[in-house]
Amino acid sequence: MKKRFTALFLLIILILSGCTSQGAVGAVEDMYKAALNGDGEQIDQLFSQSDEYNSYYLDELMDVLSSTVMDLNGIENMNIKEVKRNTLTEEAIEGLDNDLGDKWNLVGVQLDEDYLYVWVLKEVSGEYFVIYGEDFDQKEFEEMLK
Repeated sequence: MKKRFTALFLLIILILSGCTSQGAVGAVEDMYKAALNGDGEQIDQLFSQSDEYNSYYLDELMDVLSSTVMDLNGIENMNIKEVKRNTLTEEAIEGLDNDLGDKWNLVGVQLDEDYLYVWVLKEVSGEYFVIYGEDFDQKEFEEMLK
């Protein structure tokens, strides 16, 4: 009986962990999934807080995002990770704080050995929105780190 309870408990945890969002990383994963599924409404929603986003370019954005996923053989191979605030230089933190306040998150996507894309997200009422994205080579990105 105890083994059944333990197995059931582990199964529930696995199911729930698969269903819950992972914050900023989850939002970036959702963005790529939406592009693959052709869900323009979700992409528009994720970018709705960005001053630089124009829905006129939605199709182009979705093509780029879905092509990236296909080139890397799936989202699970994209090495999507949050870049923690405490790993950044003071200069990088101050720049982001000045632009966005203190409710920002960085999420990096490793595109290949020497190239990555960094998404800047802002948390608003518990939801994450993509504000900006920029590509970096490894050396450029390492200059932002402590």
